[in-house]
Amino acid sequence: QTKAAQNWVSKKTYSGINYILLNFLYAETACPYYASFQQIRQLGGMVKKGIKGKRIIYYSIFYIQKGKKSISDKAYQQLSEQEQSKWTKRSVARQYYLFNMLDTENCQDFDYDQWTGNTTVYNAPSDQAILTAYQALVDQYQHPPSFQVHLNKNAYHPDADTIYYVAPNRWEQLSDYVATMLHELIHSTGHASRLNRSGVVQPIQFGSKNYAEEELVAELGAAFLCYDLGILPKAIDNTAAYLQYWISVLEKDDRLLFRAAAQAQKAVNYIYQRV
Repeated sequence: QTKAAQNWVSKKTYSGINYILLNFLYAETACPYYASFQQIRQLGGMVKKGIKGKRIIYYSIFYIQKGKKSISDKAYQQLSEQEQSKWTKRSVARQYYLFNMLDTENCQDFDYDQWTGNTTVYNAPSDQAILTAYQALVDQYQHPPSFQVHLNKNAYHPDADTIYYVAPNRWEQLSDYVATMLHELIHSTGHASRLNRSGVVQPIQFGSKNYAEEELVAELGAAFLCYDLGILPKAIDNTAAYLQYWISVLEKDDRLLFRAAAQAQKAVNYIYQRV
């Protein structure tokens, strides 16, 4: 199973839009570890000559109230509900640059030999391994939707809270079946009894902006899960094509991808029961 991109110092896995950037767009090496320029210097290392950093995005959340200095999200969470009602939430996007650890030299405690020479060649898991991993994922989804076999439809219906799907033995590639089921699972997290996502609970017209955003959430969330299950070509190739189409539909909304990635991460966390 491939390890998702992590910060070498904190060992935290990157999430949301940065999960997409580091695992799909910047995945040029088998080494999953990254660090900032400052962290690399603190490790006693340096960035190799000519190497450019990988841009990631971080959203800082803060709160404002007329006539008062803004406060951090941490400070806001410590207020009473009555006090919180007086503040308005704001966010600002900041750009940071990371470097893969193999693009550095002399960083203490990093084993360069372990990763040097490794390739990004993909070794596909067996069908049985894919099914086992998929079933384990479904089993940990608390209070999941119903599942019903359908002759020719793969879709989630929120009114019935049911995923309709074409039986796995009718698919040419089992990985395609699992990836499609993961897409529908992400949709199901938006049900009113779960995350109550507007793209699922509200009436949505096919091809509309809200429809497109919910499809992005489902495809990004499915890509996260595909990556976890080791279905990499499906996750990378189909996600790239899907994103290209929907972003062209929503090109005037430059924050769409960030919102969708954040919602996708929430959906994935819900299935995994991460707090």
